Amino acid sequence: MACGRFGVVLIIALFPVVVQGHISDTKRINEMTSSLVKLENENYLISDSLVELDTALKSHAAGVNIPAETDETEAEIDAMIDRLESRVLALQRFFEREKLKDTPVKVMVDAVKTDMDAKVKKNDAVMKDITDHVKDAVNNFQSKLLDVNRTANVEVKIPDSALFQGGIGAPCSDYGGECSARGSECRDGKCQCKTGISFSPRQRACLDRCPEYGVTYQIVPEHIIRGFNRLTLNDTTLTKCMERCSTERSFVCRSFDFFPRWEQCYLSADVMKDVGDDAWENNPEGNHYQRDCK
Repeated sequence: MACGRFGVVLIIALFPVVVQGHISDTKRINEMTSSLVKLENENYLISDSLVELDTALKSHAAGVNIPAETDETEAEIDAMIDRLESRVLALQRFFEREKLKDTPVKVMVDAVKTDMDAKVKKNDAVMKDITDHVKDAVNNFQSKLLDVNRTANVEVKIPDSALFQGGIGAPCSDYGGECSARGSECRDGKCQCKTGISFSPRQRACLDRCPEYGVTYQIVPEHIIRGFNRLTLNDTTLTKCMERCSTERSFVCRSFDFFPRWEQCYLSADVMKDVGDDAWENNPEGNHYQRDCK
């Protein structure tokens, strides 16, 4: 895992140098291309001049309105034609040399880009493998904790370091937007399922209803369900209230309200979304506990 990170850091560290070289090479290629265009335009002008001279010579030979020229004039024309032909030849050779110089630069730049793309894809694949491995390890760890909870009738807390960022149970702030699990929100300082829905550890999602219910709960502070109680426990503790809800056989206990000041517990087969707004009450004396899936 450390090697994967080092590889990523090394790629990032070298990236500005490679990109800077790529920009310099691209600039040089653009400048050479511009020069080639200018030289080609000059070549066209020279070619046009040669055509004009050739037409003039043919017209002269045919006697078309061309004044008689002396040997000296013909010699000057021949010399001009020779110079123009030499210039055209020089331009052609220059084009060939520049194209030969330009090709290796393009090949080098393309090779660097291809190599960089391959390294980025390789590191992305390594990071994905690491992430998947960590997810599997955490899921296995949580499953073992659930088995311990069921068999030993105790609640083992998952340390924050073992939780995914934004997953159910992860620490959060009310306005931070850290909670990423579907159907979750930040409540009471940690990511929990929204009121009225239960957390499924196996699916790592919040569900409207569980196929089976487990032995863990999520808290909604200072809220209770009014008028939908199926069983009342007096002179009890929070731990005993949880145990009774988890083991009740006369009905499926999906939530309970606990009043610590009065040591009273009210078990219910309903959750907030079942009872409506009229029965969902803000009460500073009580806390509502909704049961998670198995």
